[in-house]
Amino acid sequence: MCDYAADCGPVTSLDHGGITALPTSTRYESSVQYVCELGYRLEGQANVTCTAAGQWSTLPTCILIGDRLITIHEYYINLLGARLL
Repeated sequence: MCDYAADCGPVTSLDHGGITALPTSTRYESSVQYVCELGYRLEGQANVTCTAAGQWSTLPTCILIGDRLITIHEYYINLLGARLL
């Protein structure tokens, strides 16, 4: 039996996104959860785990929603169910 636990090193950043909290460890089976900025959607798995090979599993990407970023005002109007003109 081996006492060595693979270490994946620092968590990778995402363009237009981030993680919900820093991991308490970067060793085997540790995980982080990614989220995207307003106006972007997550493509891929939100949870990323440190593998036995010492690498983080596949990172998600943040994809722009539509052809432009929505404003905070538009976001809250949509959230309340009103229509945008």
